[in-house]
Amino acid sequence: MGQTEGTMRTGRILAAGVGAVLASAGAARGQTSCTSAGPDIIVADLTGPTNYASAGGIEAFSVGPTSCNIGDTWVDFFAVTNRHPVFGQNLFKYHVVDGSGRFEQLGQSWLFHGYFALSMALCCGPTCVGTDGTHLGVHCSDTSTSSRAGTPSALGPKWQVNGAMGVFAYPPANPSYSGTVARRMQARIAELEPSSAQVRYLVEGQYVTPDDSAAGNGDNNASYRECSMSGAGTAWTMGLMGTTQRERAGIRAWGDVATGVTSSDVQVPGDGLIIVAGSATDLGGGRWHYEYAVQNLTSDRSGQSFSVPVAAGVQVTNIGFHDVDYHDGDGIGNVNFDGTDWVGTVGGGAVTWATQTYAQNPSANALRWGTLYNFRFVADGGAREGGGAATIGLFKPGSPGSVTTGTIVV
Repeated sequence: MGQTEGTMRTGRILAAGVGAVLASAGAARGQTSCTSAGPDIIVADLTGPTNYASAGGIEAFSVGPTSCNIGDTWVDFFAVTNRHPVFGQNLFKYHVVDGSGRFEQLGQSWLFHGYFALSMALCCGPTCVGTDGTHLGVHCSDTSTSSRAGTPSALGPKWQVNGAMGVFAYPPANPSYSGTVARRMQARIAELEPSSAQVRYLVEGQYVTPDDSAAGNGDNNASYRECSMSGAGTAWTMGLMGTTQRERAGIRAWGDVATGVTSSDVQVPGDGLIIVAGSATDLGGGRWHYEYAVQNLTSDRSGQSFSVPVAAGVQVTNIGFHDVDYHDGDGIGNVNFDGTDWVGTVGGGAVTWATQTYAQNPSANALRWGTLYNFRFVADGGAREGGGAATIGLFKPGSPGSVTTGTIVV
């Protein structure tokens, strides 16, 4: 999966440092309510990390999850079945390119399968109702280490998991693997650079589990935490910073660290949640750079196209796209999903990016659950920042065939 992009020149970033911004946010968001109905597992903390030796131009990292059940019903945690949580990791980068801010996903992991729930009390105090480990008790927490969550033999592929329903095949597919980066949260070395005021990294953890999803509690299962990146060449080191931002998907960090970002939650009927965020940067002389990030949090139907309206007479240039790699056989038949970039075209009063349809290729580069794709362009000819709706065409067959956002920057 690649990246195509043009040259863009101005942008906006908060004057406050990232530590101040996210620490302040964490102070408010760390007070978990513990009042949900039904089983409700969240990522309460991300710990570690573990850094691994790079291989073939790829770095790999892992973070450890601490889960909390903030619901009033226990969460199934049966080992060696399909009745337990799976945990995935994603790495994001906020960076400023020629003055224009971008929020991109650099990497993703395979899924760590839960097998025994501790009865700790991180989130809800003394109200934890302990169990024998086959359930995460009401108001209890469970913790695992970053090394355990990065053990390849304990990880299964994402392609067998329905992000909206939480259901998955067990035992998971287990194609052969080798090397230091296999199945772990990977990032291309070519996309890494040291952390700075204009380069910031966020790591996200996300749980998916059947009983939580059946109770309608699947949309708060992702949390993010800021991390640092240092190094050069083939040796890079991740470190964790600040506090975990509970129940906030990775894309939320864009609006937390930069100004001028608008977002919209799009609930696919009978399916899952897609989050769209965007910003516009005035380049001067009637030119605007438009930047969009679309994170499919849980939708099994996935995204096949993304369309943004443009006014009559506007000239569109520098159309760009960015996605994230699948690896180690994460796809139908243990073959990675296709990584072909979405092609952006202008017509019919819109800029539209699209991949193949499901009928053309079930393994096409759809925007599947747990991934974030980027779309960008420059508008010439007196365009200005304004509000409107974008359209997401859905990949898997069903009704409706598309969904629209609420008001975002268009």
